[in-house]
Amino acid sequence: MKPTFSIFANGNDITAMLADRLMSMVITDEDGFQSDTVSLTLDNRGHVIKIPSNGGVLDIRLGYAGKDVWLTGRYTIDEVALSGRPDTIVIGAKAADMRNRMKAPRSRSWHGVTIGAMVEKIAEEHQYKPAVAASIASTVIPHVDQTEESDMHLLTRLAEQFGCVFKPANGYLIFAPRQDLKSVTGKVMTPVTVLERDIIEKWNYRSVERGKYQTVVARWRDIAGNVDVEEKAGNGDDPVFTIRNIYASAVEARAAAQAKKDALDRGTATLDIPLIGTPAARAEKPLVPVGFHPVIDGAEWFISRAIHTLNSSGFKTRIEAEIKK
Repeated sequence: MKPTFSIFANGNDITAMLADRLMSMVITDEDGFQSDTVSLTLDNRGHVIKIPSNGGVLDIRLGYAGKDVWLTGRYTIDEVALSGRPDTIVIGAKAADMRNRMKAPRSRSWHGVTIGAMVEKIAEEHQYKPAVAASIASTVIPHVDQTEESDMHLLTRLAEQFGCVFKPANGYLIFAPRQDLKSVTGKVMTPVTVLERDIIEKWNYRSVERGKYQTVVARWRDIAGNVDVEEKAGNGDDPVFTIRNIYASAVEARAAAQAKKDALDRGTATLDIPLIGTPAARAEKPLVPVGFHPVIDGAEWFISRAIHTLNSSGFKTRIEAEIKK
């Protein structure tokens, strides 16, 4: 299989111009709240490559000639570096435009709004498209104050509270539960199956025994009764982790308790796998290891990070995965 790529800069196809000048392309696909990134290292012999400006948009595809599966993404340039000799240009870009108004503080209140409606409104204000998972879109937030807080921080805060992922990517504002094995369209995400015999370098498995909490408690303020009410996630046994924040409703407290319990359970086992270029490997996708070890093969995994590298050595992918809880 022959690796191939295409790059568009602000809508203009520059693939042919870079065909013999691309020294390295590294695409990092992240889960959670981290922005996906791309780094391009280009041979600038003769100084013929025009230095791009920060804020420019790159559309990139990476995969194999004649194959249907491609790794695609839209990125905003936020860093350009020159070096010599030899003359090279390194271009860094993020999937989220971190320079825009989404990072600007603002104050307003949200009352009786669904998560879907909130994300839709914020997406419209910043020229994004909303992409909210159906399983969380209809959840009602009784009241939340946004006081000198950016829209980016507000949605990140709510995503953490509800055990979700929020991130701008490819022109969308994505808000979806972690590890729900579905894309925001509601379709089940196709698992990535990896055979141990196909590993190109040493793989690593690590199990960590954390101080496991059996129960998480979150409280909300019942204004009518003038009392704090507890909501619990877990089996009710000790040890108990108590969230300090007081929430405005039972819905928010229950979601926060469950999200914290999931976070405490997550990451107790990790897997690091280097393999040939696998464009289907994306963060949040389920991973199916085969032929590694009964402890590994028998567990349920999801990809927490996928790093795709194209250079003179070929197309390689490194998968970092966590055990699903």
